[in-house]
Amino acid sequence: VIGLDKIREQLPIPMEKLTGFVPFLLSLPAVIMPVTACSISMEGKQWWLLQTLPVKSKTVYAGKLLTNLTVALPFYVAAIVFALLTVKPDVCGALGIVLLPAAYIVFSAVAGLSINIRLPLLEWENDVRVVKQSMSPLLSMLTGFVSVMIPAVFQGVLPAEWRFMVLPVTVLLLAGLSEIFLFRN
Repeated sequence: VIGLDKIREQLPIPMEKLTGFVPFLLSLPAVIMPVTACSISMEGKQWWLLQTLPVKSKTVYAGKLLTNLTVALPFYVAAIVFALLTVKPDVCGALGIVLLPAAYIVFSAVAGLSINIRLPLLEWENDVRVVKQSMSPLLSMLTGFVSVMIPAVFQGVLPAEWRFMVLPVTVLLLAGLSEIFLFRN
């Protein structure tokens, strides 16, 4: 909204480092609270009904993942458009701005579902307890936050000639971890 030039004036960070953090900043909202982190727990005492249907568990899980992606997609597209218009990156920077948040959206959805499968809270009286007071959302948030902060720190401390590797390596790691979480469920 205020433009990258105003931010650059107020922060003592070189421009190339500042633009390198944009994909990580765009990724943070995606990992804060994926819908899948409490999607199984929200079924509550009725979870057994879904398990008795003649539908495979993977189909139910895929529906929960698609719900998370449906919620995240409009905000992702808007954030990407505004970031590209504001930062005006080169081709590699634009790829990072587009791919990294997308990888984090998928990773956080899959990780949140995987955590909630292992730590469901099925006995509850109030929806607030499931969303804000159970272990699954907390672990999902921590997992997401740590997964964003570690490569962001590397982006900040690595010498300039190595910084270009942080984004592609992070995207590949997130894709691999998403596959591992997906096939373990």
